[in-house]
Amino acid sequence: IPATELYHICSQLNDLTARKSANCQQMEESALSVLQAFDELRRDLRALSQLPLDISAVYGISPVFSYCEPFPALGLNLDRNPRRRAHASLIKELHNTRLPEYTPVNKAIVELRLAQ
Repeated sequence: IPATELYHICSQLNDLTARKSANCQQMEESALSVLQAFDELRRDLRALSQLPLDISAVYGISPVFSYCEPFPALGLNLDRNPRRRAHASLIKELHNTRLPEYTPVNKAIVELRLAQ
């Protein structure tokens, strides 16, 4: 192929792989945010100590956990600061919120063992 027939378009495709609904995040950034949220959930689950069974492992089985999902499902980022009264959290009522029509799930397996 002669050099005059070649044209490099790599940088022009970045707009195609960005999500406008996620503040124009690239695919890698949105997958990383899903993995960080899963690691936080895994850490919180393993820290539970008053369960009759111990959580021995938490495995992610969705394609996003093996970096195979180009556009992973992202959650709706709502206000994460509920009102607190004493030791209880009060759920805020949200008005005029629009939920997406369909959000696929990211699946995980929780492995349990007998507590000793």
